[in-house]
Amino acid sequence: MILLASIARFAILGTAIGYLALLLTSTPCQALEKVPRWHQLETVTFRHVSTEHGLPVGPVLAVSEDKRGLIWIASAGGLYRWDGHHARRFRTEDTRVHEDLHTLARAPDDSLWLGGSVGVTRLDPVTGEVTPLESGEDLGAVVNIAFDQKRQQAWLSREGGISRLDLADGSATSAFQSVPDRVFQIRITEDGSVWAATEAGLLRRRADTPVDSFEPVALPGVAIDVRIASLAVANDGALYVGSARDGLFRIGNDGDITRPYSERFSGEWIYALAEIRPGVLWLGTYGQGVIELSQSGGWRSIRENRLIRESLASDKIWSINKDSAGRIWLGTVRGISVHDPTQTAIRHVFGDTGSDSVIRDIMVRSVFEDDQGQIWLGLDQSGVDIIDPTKGRVTEFDADSEKPRSHLPRGATEAIASLDQGHHLIGSNWGLYEARNGQLQRIDAEGLPERQYVGVLAVDTRGVLAGGTNGLWRLQHDNGRWRARRVEAALSDQRVSSLLSLPDGSTVVGTWAGVNWLDENDRLIAQTLQPGPDSPFANGFVSSLRLGPDQRLWIASDAGLYRIDAADAEHSMVRLTAEDGLPGNTIRALEFDHLGRAWVATTKGLAVIDTNDLSVAIAATPAEGMTAPFFRNASTHTSAGELVFGGDGGITVVAPDQWRSEPIYGPVATVNVMVDDQRLLDESLGRTATDPVIMPAGSTRLAVEFASLTYAIAPPSRYRYRLHGFDPDWRHTDKEHRTASYTTLTPGKYRLEVQSENGLGGWSESGQTLHIQVLPTWYQHRLSRLLGLLLIACLLYGLFRWRTYHLHQHQHQLETLVAQRTRELEATTATLHQKSQALERASVTTP
Repeated sequence: MILLASIARFAILGTAIGYLALLLTSTPCQALEKVPRWHQLETVTFRHVSTEHGLPVGPVLAVSEDKRGLIWIASAGGLYRWDGHHARRFRTEDTRVHEDLHTLARAPDDSLWLGGSVGVTRLDPVTGEVTPLESGEDLGAVVNIAFDQKRQQAWLSREGGISRLDLADGSATSAFQSVPDRVFQIRITEDGSVWAATEAGLLRRRADTPVDSFEPVALPGVAIDVRIASLAVANDGALYVGSARDGLFRIGNDGDITRPYSERFSGEWIYALAEIRPGVLWLGTYGQGVIELSQSGGWRSIRENRLIRESLASDKIWSINKDSAGRIWLGTVRGISVHDPTQTAIRHVFGDTGSDSVIRDIMVRSVFEDDQGQIWLGLDQSGVDIIDPTKGRVTEFDADSEKPRSHLPRGATEAIASLDQGHHLIGSNWGLYEARNGQLQRIDAEGLPERQYVGVLAVDTRGVLAGGTNGLWRLQHDNGRWRARRVEAALSDQRVSSLLSLPDGSTVVGTWAGVNWLDENDRLIAQTLQPGPDSPFANGFVSSLRLGPDQRLWIASDAGLYRIDAADAEHSMVRLTAEDGLPGNTIRALEFDHLGRAWVATTKGLAVIDTNDLSVAIAATPAEGMTAPFFRNASTHTSAGELVFGGDGGITVVAPDQWRSEPIYGPVATVNVMVDDQRLLDESLGRTATDPVIMPAGSTRLAVEFASLTYAIAPPSRYRYRLHGFDPDWRHTDKEHRTASYTTLTPGKYRLEVQSENGLGGWSESGQTLHIQVLPTWYQHRLSRLLGLLLIACLLYGLFRWRTYHLHQHQHQLETLVAQRTRELEATTATLHQKSQALERASVTTP
């Protein structure tokens, strides 16, 4: 143990030097970058809402959010409401809501305006009340609606013109006639100008001019009547103009018109535009997916990939809408794709076999960064890919079993290590390979079996340690030749799964059955975490070993995460499992960020641990499109401060500085309340104790349906609820039965509380609360009950008096009878006494 204490002291110095080197090398590199790292390479992930969730077949034309956070969808098949689980069609007696809808917009008063083939209909999304817009003008088919809240106006683009509505009195005024041309979109800029995208060009009406003073606007390089399909007002006030064939235009606040990114377009029809975050614009095209442009000059194409379920639902984009949380809703010909651009801490780069993807395989078995900052990815079947985080794949080492000397074999590449600049080792299922200056050759080391499985590598001052399923090997390179010898230490298991070289030359060896320490001469000096019937280390597989910033050894295993002090391994052990908040107990990889936090990659998600108090937070789950389950020891800490994890699907890249410790919960909303067989229309009720949901007298059943409004991530699989005043404890239910139902509620006030699960066992601290009041029937009122009690008391008293009277009567009868019997008995006794005296006298006088 003295040796282990010295190891810890050496580790402190080595870790300090390592962090200093990281700070010195990463900052200049980042400062020189023009394109954000991984931006061009990441797979932009989406969650989809489609026919399997209840949407009709056909395009989604518009999406809007009501004040509660529920999503409303306008489609050719009618109006639908999305609660995160199901898209339900909104039905009403007003048939205009069922007609062909073109647009959907939220008004300043929080109502929803529906534009369709028969004009405009106003919908209160809370009460469900539908009101046709009576403007006094035949509006015809309304294509788009824009509100000018400052001037209390609404502008409508129609099949053959433009109309303005006064929000105060509902009156409409024709502003422009464009028959037979169609007006696609209306947008209003900060200066009050109204812009219209039409089939015959771009129109503008300046503020405070006559309502019909629309004028054509000439765009550089194209005809004045070029078809304009979309408009968007950016955060800086600029107007972006999307055309059908001629690219994008930008009109600044000063009126200057430019044609940015003209080289990026080749005749795409830009059907929708939206600024997803300041300085970043998404262009929805018809057939070419989404084009992302940034003010810094960066761009990328986001397309459908049918092999990746998290990609776009379709390359034909009809609409782009942004909700209050910053999520982007893309309406396509095959439903909706939802993306959250605010989440930039965790990115994913998916692999794809047999295509021109960044990663040429679906599974990434090992991850390594070289001295040039390039990322080496050991693949499952395709060899090794070498990636520049700003450019993409720069080169690769192919797998070809027919050429075993110069190519990697078919099979998992699980270990990569660096010897010196430009000189690397690659461990595979069928041997050890050497990569030098772009050339690959197989190593035939003297003493090493010909097809030795190498699953883990470690480089120290004395050479290379290589581990596999048949033990640990020490390799040295002398005079141009490799020599190998088997390490004869009595390891707890000869199947070596992880290695960690310490600064003083000693080594920590993880096996399938615990942890071993070897000194600088590869001799065994200590063992711990051996599996056994009385050991907490029930599953002895060690997947990763890291020295933490606290200078303790951290061990990732199939039985949880362990932290031990090298100087006192047995007594300083701390174990973290799923009971402590980890996604699961099977941990595959472990890395520390520059802030000292531990990032843990498991088969069920990614977690981050505060090394000071050991608190655990969930960072991501597989339901969010991440490349989990992760693979053993497939991780690295890059010189730019990122953490890269390899898994089933590709790689996950973590930017620790951008991660916020926030739980993965969505707000829980009430989506339906039924009292008996009647649906409660006013869904605003029940939010406060003073305005509860009322159950009329005589009601026998209450049913409350709820949902978690996560949207951009998968909805929770479980919920729990309890009715305070009735339920003694929580009731649990799954996502298919999200209804709290009660049939035996007595009159009184109740409070229903609902919480959602994050998919990993944690529950939202604040969920939906619904106040409920059950009204009594006439006989359940307090006065009725008092009168009833009084009547019962009177009846009981009368019964008591009647019973007492009859008892007294019976007693009197008994007393009379007893007295009579007593007198009769006394008379009989006297008679007998007389007869006895007579006999007695007769016996005396008889001779």
